[in-house]
This record gives sequence, structure tokens and C-alpha cells, in this order.
Amino acid sequence: MRKSTLLLLALTIVLVGCKAGADGAVQCGPAPQIPYSDELAQSLDRRLLPYLQGQTGRFFLQTTSQELTSWIAYSVTRWPGIPIQDAAVWFSPQRVHVSGIVTRVLLFSVPFQAHARVWLDGGALQVSVEEACVGRVAFPRWARDFVSDVITETIMDTGPYVRLDTLEIGDGYLRASGWLGH
Repeated sequence: MRKSTLLLLALTIVLVGCKAGADGAVQCGPAPQIPYSDELAQSLDRRLLPYLQGQTGRFFLQTTSQELTSWIAYSVTRWPGIPIQDAAVWFSPQRVHVSGIVTRVLLFSVPFQAHARVWLDGGALQVSVEEACVGRVAFPRWARDFVSDVITETIMDTGPYVRLDTLEIGDGYLRASGWLGH
């Protein structure tokens, strides 16, 4: 079964079978307002394009929350099949936060938010979803663990081989370096 199908199945199970916390509130709060910048989006796109087109070798990536959020919005306009609107990505020490609206996956659009700890383990990127919600429904621990596993395995299984030597995630920025190749 494809990983995207498994992720969709997990999302459906969570939406149907899980309840918010005892007080009915979801811990996911409002996402920060990250201003869009055409200039930043195009700058990141120019830096990523060689790798998206198959370039291999050493790489260094440095980006900010505003630059990555802008690039996602820019990419959604160029690739209309991406089922996300109003995406925002922000960084805090060792954490990546994502929010947006999922479209065209379910019969209706639904807001989502996820907060994940991200680190290196022997050059492999590891992801642990610490908190996630879809609409006002919080993912239980088993669902967050499942999503963490799917994300981590997908990163390891897809695309060209990526070996990270360094990864630094701080307030508003991400830096990574390593080797991209087959």
C-alpha cells in the first residue's frame, strides 16, 4: 500500500474515531502570520531548482520561515495539484511547525496543524510529531507516532539519496548541509 494512502487512512481514522481532549480544546493554536514575499520565494526556488532537477553533490541549505512559507505558496500556484492552501511553516529550536488547509483530499477542506521535533540520527533525518490536529480534532499519541513513522520512512524511501551532515533548526531558520546523490 502506498504511503500516501496509509497517511490518508490514518487521517480518516483520526477524524472519525478520536475526540479532542477532556475539555474539548485542541492544543494546536493559531499559526503565526508569515508575510508572503515573491522575492524570497523565487530566491529559494532558484537555489532548490538544480537539486529538484537531479543535481548531485554537496549542498548547503539555509532558509527562513518566511522564505519557506513563501516558496510553498509560490509552488502551489505553479503546481495546482498540491492539495494545500494557506500553508505556513515556522521554526523554533529543533522543531518544525506546519499549518494550512487540506483541500481535495477529503470531500471538504479542513485546517490542519502539526508540530514536530526534527533531528539527525546517523545522517538520516528523523521526525517525531509531538502535536497535530485536523480541524478541532487532536491526534492521539498512536496516530502521531504512526504519522511520524510514515514521514520518516517516506523521507528515507523517496527521491535521491540524501545524507545530512548537519542540521540546525532555530528561531525562524533552518540550516542543513550534506550530500545529495544516488
